[in-house]
Amino acid sequence: MTPFSFLQLQAFVTVAQAKSYSRAAIQLKKDRKTISELVENFEINVGYPMFQKDGRTMSLTPLGYKLYLRAQILSADIFGFERYAHSLSEASKCPVSLCFDESIPERWLTLTRNFFSEKNIPLNLLKVSREQGEKLLRNGRCQYGLFLARGQVLNPEFQWKAMPQIALCPVASESTFCFDKYASIKELSQIKQRVYSSNLEPKYYSNLLVSDNYVIESDLQILIHGLQSEPSWAFLPASLLTALPDEIDVVAVDITAAGLYQQPVLLWASTEPPFLNEVIALLKSVEC
Repeated sequence: MTPFSFLQLQAFVTVAQAKSYSRAAIQLKKDRKTISELVENFEINVGYPMFQKDGRTMSLTPLGYKLYLRAQILSADIFGFERYAHSLSEASKCPVSLCFDESIPERWLTLTRNFFSEKNIPLNLLKVSREQGEKLLRNGRCQYGLFLARGQVLNPEFQWKAMPQIALCPVASESTFCFDKYASIKELSQIKQRVYSSNLEPKYYSNLLVSDNYVIESDLQILIHGLQSEPSWAFLPASLLTALPDEIDVVAVDITAAGLYQQPVLLWASTEPPFLNEVIALLKSVEC
């Protein structure tokens, strides 16, 4: 006996239920000739007729009826398999969440969002503290995390990749520093420092502290207002310099001509997130 196809089985079951080639063709969204050929080839394969015609109505033969009972079960299994196969495809398009801290360049986030958008996958972007981000990664609420390493030992329960370094520049209002000459570390240490961080734990920002007199501020506009209202300064990622008003500028310091550099890391939990290698390559291709 020649093996039959799933299409033949589907056509046979549908015609048996619809009692007509034409009605079956409408249900299966195929033309009548295709349905009749599928059923006729199915009859040739099994070696006996499955339908008898009574005018325009088709009814099952005794052998056809017995085969129909078994075919219903097999057809349901195939339909269930088809739905399962499609569900896997849909699962791959579930939303992806990326958490990040205030230091991460907007360009990285935009490129990542565009990458997932092209694949028709929604990307949730959540600005949180490093501590909050690790909790989200740990419980599966986020698939990716982008944070400054800040010289910390990375939690062994996470996987990670180092990303391109981010420049951190000291900024202040023109009433606090003279922008025409270099400022020394000693001068910076004697003036109030505003630390741009979403964490209150010193381990997250201690390597950026220069002054003993400091405050923590996680909102950029609040930090800018503080720089405008009192003598103070702050380290900000170079990517945020365009957001500063005219009276606030980079302070030339005797650390390095280009400023400080910090290493961001891409974190994920034990389960590898979707398109991991592509995201890593994308972020590493962008200079900030």
